[in-house]
Amino acid sequence: MKRRILFGFLIACMLSLGYLWYCNSDRYYKLKDNTGCSTILINNKDTIMVGHNLDDYIEVPGVVYINKRGVIKENISWSDFSCLRAKKSNNKRIQWTSKFGSITYNTWGKDFPDGGMNEEGLYIGEMTLIGTTWIDTDVPAFHHHFFMQYILDNFKTTQEVVDIMDNIRIDGHCQWHYFVADKFGNTAVIEYLNDSMKIYTEEQMPYKVLCNRAYKKELGLIPSSDSLFNKMLDEQYKSRDLRFMYALKKMGEYYDTINTPLLNFVFSILSGMNLGNNKWSIVYDISNLKMYFRTSKGQDIKYLSFRSFDFNCNTAIKLIDINSNISGDITDNFVNYSEELNKDFIKKNFDQINFGFFGNLFIKGRYQRKINKYSNSFKCSKN
Repeated sequence: MKRRILFGFLIACMLSLGYLWYCNSDRYYKLKDNTGCSTILINNKDTIMVGHNLDDYIEVPGVVYINKRGVIKENISWSDFSCLRAKKSNNKRIQWTSKFGSITYNTWGKDFPDGGMNEEGLYIGEMTLIGTTWIDTDVPAFHHHFFMQYILDNFKTTQEVVDIMDNIRIDGHCQWHYFVADKFGNTAVIEYLNDSMKIYTEEQMPYKVLCNRAYKKELGLIPSSDSLFNKMLDEQYKSRDLRFMYALKKMGEYYDTINTPLLNFVFSILSGMNLGNNKWSIVYDISNLKMYFRTSKGQDIKYLSFRSFDFNCNTAIKLIDINSNISGDITDNFVNYSEELNKDFIKKNFDQINFGFFGNLFIKGRYQRKINKYSNSFKCSKN
């Protein structure tokens, strides 16, 4: 008995050391210049578009998933990954059946997106925010990736998302804040700093842009003088990471370039916000339910329409490698989902990350297996 207890203690210590290394790894907390992604929303009279850059200093494997409505799920938290059992027994659970289909871009396997949009035109995406502190409250907890799938499964509008944020909490190893947008052009920023949650909407969010500083801090950098604004951009754009201000200027210029198609303009802004480490540029046409993207490995723009896919859960789940080197309408290039494919894509991502000695030895394989297990634990409702 004593040997078993000692063995269990040693395993727990090694797991803890592995997770400690992982939670402080270069991949998540030491991004050069903190330039870890950006998001904008821009619209003309009849079209609303969200543009997103995923930036990183390693290659980023990933998948575009067609997620189904009518699937029974329950919340999964970071503590479910870090415990020795299959799931942490004392975590509060809620269950739901996904109401809406969605199309997401994922690095960690099915149901663990980096962002995406559902068939009602609700978008959510994450960006690095160094200093994030997830708060611990007595409500159901969601792994920071899985939280986004929960939002896309269940809600139509930004306000609906804002209204439920006190009823759930987010946990995880990454430091992020979130950008939310809907088909009416309403947006929100969700941040966790100084052990509290802050949500910016409406008049508190005058500019529909988010990068890698706290939203309030970005607002504080904007000078009152137009001449100083332009001088800062000319002289300090890269050195001070003024992507937020750059996006404001370019978005303001759109209305003076009437003949420029909105899609082209969004991609041009995303190109200008690339400080040298961009891996994916993604645009969702919220009004027309379309997705456009290009990556560092597949530089031609490719696109798809939500109307080309069947979101009923009794049909095959579809996916495509986001780095596929193809162009144009990619609807017919999607393949049927399988557990093996999901596992392979998860492994590709983990192969890019150094978890440290203990992490590589004890955490890497276990984390991969758990993600794939959770990805495949949700079943179609019989109704």
